Amino acid sequence: MANILGGVAAFGSVEQALQQTVFDCAHVLVPPHLHAPVAMPLLAAGKHVLVEKPIATTSEEVQSLYAKAGEHNAVLSVNHNVCFLPVVRRFYETLQSCNLGDIRHIAVQWQRPLQHLYVAPPSATWMLQSSRNLVLEAAVHPLSIIAGLGGTVHSVTATPFRRHTFPNGHTICTEWELAATFDRMSATLRYAMGTTYDHTAIEAFLSEGRVYADIARGIVTVDQYSTSKGSIDTLKHAGGAGAQAAWQAASQSRREYADAFGLGPTADAFQISMGRSIQAFYDSLGRNAPHISPTDAATTIQICEAVPLDDMIPRDTKPAAGSDGRPEFDEPSEECDLSILGGSGYIATAIARAALAKGLKVRVLARNPASISESLRRQGVELVVGDIRDDTALALAFRGARARRCRRVGRRYRFAGVFWHYRVDEHARLSHNYRHNTNRSEHS
Repeated sequence: MANILGGVAAFGSVEQALQQTVFDCAHVLVPPHLHAPVAMPLLAAGKHVLVEKPIATTSEEVQSLYAKAGEHNAVLSVNHNVCFLPVVRRFYETLQSCNLGDIRHIAVQWQRPLQHLYVAPPSATWMLQSSRNLVLEAAVHPLSIIAGLGGTVHSVTATPFRRHTFPNGHTICTEWELAATFDRMSATLRYAMGTTYDHTAIEAFLSEGRVYADIARGIVTVDQYSTSKGSIDTLKHAGGAGAQAAWQAASQSRREYADAFGLGPTADAFQISMGRSIQAFYDSLGRNAPHISPTDAATTIQICEAVPLDDMIPRDTKPAAGSDGRPEFDEPSEECDLSILGGSGYIATAIARAALAKGLKVRVLARNPASISESLRRQGVELVVGDIRDDTALALAFRGARARRCRRVGRRYRFAGVFWHYRVDEHARLSHNYRHNTNRSEHS
């Protein structure tokens, strides 16, 4: 990664970085269960820290992190980038300007596809290793919106509806409903991962009307309650909502076409939200206050903890194993059509499946044999256990391999690489801008 970004030093640990270099801010991009252990020494050294969502995995960790930040006058914040989506920002602005009274209730629908469920074994991704992890990684998006509007949470109840079982028997809950009460309002969340469609929406019921945000389509509409009844009122209601949606859809189309032909800034909502969230973090350093309030960050984790999904589904079932407790595999053959390094990831898994469907002989190199999908093993994938830094393992992985290309899969999953690289590059770009502007102000 240091070579890709250029001019960036690489260190083996946080402690080594603190000892050997001087920096003001740190971005914590490790898996969620490592957020607190990595952020704590940075805060203790007085560094400003932006943590990827979730800020931590328990309320105790959240309290400890903010206490440490306070002790050393450091700014600690979390990248709740969904709160910076253009449509969500318009939703917030509309709530403040619509003059329809106080918020009484928030209803959120968060139903999205999740390819990880079907192309990667659960051990390959932290998010899939338990229902709790899935809540912390994915449900934290809608929950951060609810927490930002509700204030202090008083009660949370959750009801699971559907679960997903992987080929090795591992089970996680992927669909549930939540009801919560806050200081200022009540809220419900219908949450489903692994659907064939994307339906993400927020509906705010106020004392004199409602505000609806279709996040998937980027549209916000306002509806004022009326005591009138009849066809005229119905026509007025339908026409008003339709006109609002049509105007916003046309504006969004113009931005997308301008982006596609290089005639305007990006119209990608994710990229915009990432850029705005990270920029807001750096802007907040001058105020010495986080861009996401500690209360909102803590409430989000508190709600996550109150979802008792792991206690409502069967525990993990281990895959069949040999005497050493690991899955058994045959010795790789002398030849193969395709050799994949790091074959446990969801992109590599999809490529392997496409190659197998074409009748190709596939071999993968992986450090953990349990991370290889059961379905791939049943289809005859050969496994080499080892690390890419091990010359012997590499030689075995490449033994007799012929070069082949899977163009269709490459096009289908190219977005995943762009998605991840943008996240890292955007953190790096805005960090560089902050350092440049800071240095320029110090010398002016």
